[in-house]
Amino acid sequence: MLLHGTESGDLHTASGDAGVHDWESRAWLSADTAWYVVAPGLVTPMGYGVVAFAGSVAADAYAVERGGDVFSWIELFDFALEEGRLM
Repeated sequence: MLLHGTESGDLHTASGDAGVHDWESRAWLSADTAWYVVAPGLVTPMGYGVVAFAGSVAADAYAVERGGDVFSWIELFDFALEEGRLM
C-alpha cells in the first residue's frame, strides 16, 4: 500500500501522488492526509493489516474497537520501517 502510486519513492513527501481507499466509504483519499489503523488480526485485501480513514475520529473509534493503533502517513511509514514491514 505505501509504495503503490508514488513516483518519487520518498514516502515522507509523497503527498498528492499516492492514494488509498477509505475503509468505510471506499472513497479515494490522498495518502498523506488519511489516518491509518494497524490492528492485530485485521484482514485486509492486500494482507498488510492496515486500513485508512478520512478522519482521525473514525480512525480512533475503529482502533479502540479492534485494539489497534492510529498513525498519520509519516508515522505509518516510520512504523513500517521499524517493523520491517515496508510495503
